[in-house]
Amino acid sequence: MSELDTVITLYELHIESLIYPHKDLPEGMKMFAQLIIKEHIWLQALAVEPESDGKSWKFTLECKMLLSSKSHSYDTLKWTEPVVVNQLNTVNADGPSLNLSASFTCSLSPPHNIPTDNLLASKITSVAPFPSSRDMLQAYSNLEKADSLEIWVMHERILLGCPESKSRAIALNMLGSISKRRYKSSSFRQDLSQAIWAYSDAVRDNPMSPMFSSDLGTALMLRVNKFGRLEDITRAVDMLQQSVNLTTDGEPKQAGWLNNLGVALISRFKQVGDLADVNQSITHHTASIDLTPDGHPDMPSRLSNLGAAFSTRFEKLGDLADLEQSITYTAAAVGLTPDDHTQKPTFLINLGNSLGKRFEQLGELADLSQSITWKAAAVDLTPDRHPAKPSRLSNLGAAFWTRFEQFGEHADLNQSITYYTASIDLIPDGHPGKPSWLSNLGAAFSTRFEELGDLADLEQSITYTAAAVELTPDDHTQKPTFLHNLGNSLGKRFEQLGELADLSQSITYHTAAVDTTPEGHMDRPILLSNLGIALNDRFGQLGDLADLEQSIIYNTAAVDLTPDGHPDKPSRLRNAGAGFCTRFEQFGECADLDQSITYYTAAADLISNGHIDTPSMTLL
Repeated sequence: MSELDTVITLYELHIESLIYPHKDLPEGMKMFAQLIIKEHIWLQALAVEPESDGKSWKFTLECKMLLSSKSHSYDTLKWTEPVVVNQLNTVNADGPSLNLSASFTCSLSPPHNIPTDNLLASKITSVAPFPSSRDMLQAYSNLEKADSLEIWVMHERILLGCPESKSRAIALNMLGSISKRRYKSSSFRQDLSQAIWAYSDAVRDNPMSPMFSSDLGTALMLRVNKFGRLEDITRAVDMLQQSVNLTTDGEPKQAGWLNNLGVALISRFKQVGDLADVNQSITHHTASIDLTPDGHPDMPSRLSNLGAAFSTRFEKLGDLADLEQSITYTAAAVGLTPDDHTQKPTFLINLGNSLGKRFEQLGELADLSQSITWKAAAVDLTPDRHPAKPSRLSNLGAAFWTRFEQFGEHADLNQSITYYTASIDLIPDGHPGKPSWLSNLGAAFSTRFEELGDLADLEQSITYTAAAVELTPDDHTQKPTFLHNLGNSLGKRFEQLGELADLSQSITYHTAAVDTTPEGHMDRPILLSNLGIALNDRFGQLGDLADLEQSIIYNTAAVDLTPDGHPDKPSRLRNAGAGFCTRFEQFGECADLDQSITYYTAAADLISNGHIDTPSMTLL
């Protein structure tokens, strides 16, 4: 940096997006203030704070930037004024369009008079015209050591230094691949955002390349798998469809691009629910398999994906033929995959799930047993630190729970608890599946308490269900279920120990479950009924007539919402009748006695007509 004799001191720097085409910038990222003055481009990398508008970033650190010669004319600088605010230049005109503005002072000063501790010269990089092939290859070879800053700088160098769009697109796509590889090893969101940004610019520069479109689509799907944003899914489908449309018959990568499009369409269906996406997914997966030669290493995964698509359509339409197809293709994937292959556990879980669904449809116990066998094999083949291990353990626990419900074997219930517990031990608090798994484990302990009467199981049930409630936000669809389950377990402990605090807590949770369940929800009748029962129990303990009145209101509402033919209708009629009978005993009102007789008679008529009163229902 010789012959430096001009110092510009900048402060209150501010960057604002003009077009803001990229929404991938992570919070806390390093933004790059590019000061472009005539032909001299200096790149200053600094941490910045995002502004409230979400499109601007403010530099919080004063910096000094050195320019090479005072002989240049600087259109934006007014040498006669000591301090001035100006827009210096448009940054990255061919890429993300940003403006840099600053307050600054200008002075002539020999370099040796400038205090070195005030300079950020070590962070100032002259922007080269274009990264060489050597630069790019070095980035590949030093992937593990690369700094995120280096990737960003290289991106800017490509955008600013390469005038020819197709050459620039190749370099950008290569840069995207570097960042994607970094993400796969680091799992850092910023690495994935960098990849998507680079791939996006590559597609912009060469929209006719099927490979560039495919690379962008697959990178977007990585972010979908992590964060599930609908806008990413939609864009991924568009890019992957574009890659398929641009592909000529006979292209070796055609089968893979069809497979990727099929996967993205299923992902969008799960968000949007449009059956056309499932049908298109099956079409593309089938075409992909037809184009994949026997012995190809990707054949098992493509068979499994087609099986998963058929399973998804079965869940939507209930056509058993789709489930049979799912089992056929997934079994083929399992058969072609050696045990040491990383995807073998996934294929086994998928096959176990499909067999479990067929058991639910046809009741063939062989399907349930085979489902457990495949799921257990998947768990055994999954390393303890694998991110899918907790879900596979929970899945296996659910299968044992289902078999317990069929046969009542305590060994299956114990196995269910064992696997549910193992899944909980491996999963962090922030995992979205943890609340439901905690609730499942709580339900299993509650059931074992009912079977064996061990109070320790009931205590465990309360502990795990309370944890599920605590981790679940109020607007989550499963929150009412968790609240209801916790209310039930506390009610059972009241029955065992007689602690009124448990009964009051039970009523609190039952009330919250009712309050958070929308009108018309299928679970609302049982929530109302159990709240009514708990209030009646407290009336029996304390004699507070307000509890009796509330109990009658909730029990009659439960009756009104329970359809004729429902197995719980008789017990809910009896609960309502008992409430009116109790109130008649308190006040002697004949109207209450008449109501009690009406409800009891209706319950008796249903039972005599073949309805079975459910033994698990608490009756008054």
